[in-house]
Amino acid sequence: WATRFTNFKQNLLCWFLFITNILLFLGYSYKIFRKKEYIQNEVISLYILLFSLGILYSHGLSAQLEAHGCVLIMPFLISYLYNIDVKNNKAKNTIISILTYLLVVVCIMIRYNIPLCWWGAVEGPIGLSNNEKVKNISVNKNTAQMYNEIINLINQKTNADDKIYTFPTLVMIYLLSNRNTDTFTTFPYFDTYPDKYAIADSKILLKNPPKVIIYQDYPENVIKIHEKLFRNGNKSGQRDIIQSIDILIKTKKLNYRFFKKYENWSMYPIYVWYQE
Repeated sequence: WATRFTNFKQNLLCWFLFITNILLFLGYSYKIFRKKEYIQNEVISLYILLFSLGILYSHGLSAQLEAHGCVLIMPFLISYLYNIDVKNNKAKNTIISILTYLLVVVCIMIRYNIPLCWWGAVEGPIGLSNNEKVKNISVNKNTAQMYNEIINLINQKTNADDKIYTFPTLVMIYLLSNRNTDTFTTFPYFDTYPDKYAIADSKILLKNPPKVIIYQDYPENVIKIHEKLFRNGNKSGQRDIIQSIDILIKTKKLNYRFFKKYENWSMYPIYVWYQE
């Protein structure tokens, strides 16, 4: 419930800023065309608001309005409030400064504790990785441990020419292990990967079983949300990939062995199998 309430507040704020963006854009447009003269500051403001609407709209195309889509309208709104004349401008500006400072501090604290939260992936407080290939990339210690264990397994159980497969988002493993996949893509996610290619990949997996499978188990309700957003409620080709993975690990003659289940990095567990 806490997560849902937080998401509700974020969505409410995003919609407020989106509507504010539209109203300010219309207001500046009316002011400019009514005067029938172009004042540089007003024209610049109009372009900023138009560009901000474009950013918000493009983010909205990927399911919903998101906080990072407000990257222009939020500072613009703060500047706009600073420039409003009232009887006691000093008090007004002091209040705005305090609220802005508190907003920045709160955002920094939240971002430090949860740098990433995206469809099951929840990254905690970060530090430098001890993996040589990403030694200058900051990750959480649980993330580093998970990647190191999986990469070590791949190095032990596969040769340079062997293929692996990850589903749906753990593409960093291909880079760190220096292994590839027989499928068309390394990132078969719902909103970016068409069904015909996903279905084709599901057949490739059955034809050429990968030596290692890393699979993030999305709950049924999450899959349905993606299908509602990106498939008009119809079945996605990603279900065929999931079905193929299930067939592979249950086929005894393929000799897949379960390695480990990871739950610290993600709200949705990550399972790893390797072929003997």
